[in-house]
Amino acid sequence: MIDRIFKNLKTSLTGIFILIICFTLVYFGKATLTEVSAFLGMAFTLLFVKDPKPKL
Repeated sequence: MIDRIFKNLKTSLTGIFILIICFTLVYFGKATLTEVSAFLGMAFTLLFVKDPKPKL
């Protein structure tokens, strides 16, 4: 699983970016965990998804 995170950088970095934004919003009180729960689920999913293959 760790190998999949490091080989698919586009989706992994997108997921990490969303996680950072979610936790930052919760930390500053702009959002609650309930409000960002859908984004957290999506971010954790993006960590393990394969990058799409380019079409030629």
